[in-house]
Amino acid sequence: NPEDPTSIQFAFKSDLTGNAGFLWSVWADEGLRDPALADYNDHFSFEKAGSPYPDHQYYPIQEINLLDSTCRSWYGFEPQGNEVGLCQIYAPGEGHRLCLRYSVGNVSFTQCSDVCAPECTAVGKISESLDSYCEPCTLPE
Repeated sequence: NPEDPTSIQFAFKSDLTGNAGFLWSVWADEGLRDPALADYNDHFSFEKAGSPYPDHQYYPIQEINLLDSTCRSWYGFEPQGNEVGLCQIYAPGEGHRLCLRYSVGNVSFTQCSDVCAPECTAVGKISESLDSYCEPCTLPE
């Protein structure tokens, strides 16, 4: 951007999206640098990836490092709110997080999302060993 050296402008031919609009996000990866893995969260558990937050149970960062990304923003249409990776826009207040419960034999494990969202749609029993539920949380200010 010639008017602001701290920003970047992107341009592309409108034939790519037509009038449908699109979602976009940005990744910066100086760690794994493996585009064949697409979304790293599909290949690494939270425990194996690690967390940058010192108070988090999976601190420190492990296998996924030197990575930064943005949520997905939109252009040319009004999102429904359930698009994968969508930037969350909401007012502070009461919210919900999605939790998954895995059960194998006598062992159960529960993992809840770190994202507090205005709404949560749990499907209940997903399979013999997996079910989901919503847990209350507070939307940040």
